[in-house]
Amino acid sequence: MPELTTAGIIRKDNLFLLARRLPGGSMGGRWEFPGGKAENGETPDRALVREILEEFGAEVSVGRHLASTMFSNKNKEYSLLVYEVILKSDYLVLREHQEIRWLEFNAIGGLDLADSDRRVYELLRDQMTVPG
Repeated sequence: MPELTTAGIIRKDNLFLLARRLPGGSMGGRWEFPGGKAENGETPDRALVREILEEFGAEVSVGRHLASTMFSNKNKEYSLLVYEVILKSDYLVLREHQEIRWLEFNAIGGLDLADSDRRVYELLRDQMTVPG
């Protein structure tokens, strides 16, 4: 059975929040949407609330489900559920990341994204990109 993991799409006007992981490990220095693995028995929305609080010290509310996908990492299967997430405060503390950026959605494709986040970007590109 795949392990449950989550990603939150945090939007402010037409800008989206991305975070760059700290160096080290297979995904060190790569960009990602906030989120992470659900703990045993944890629902996807509770996992997102907990992960964003742990990683950024920010309280959030979880909105609608946007997409789902599967991926593998280190011979383990993951089910990735993507949700709209609303920040309750603009104040963020970087605890597990070296940098954050607010970007237009089409600019996200130019980042060195973690593999699973590249898939999220591709799944959401058409619905998040504002026509020019």
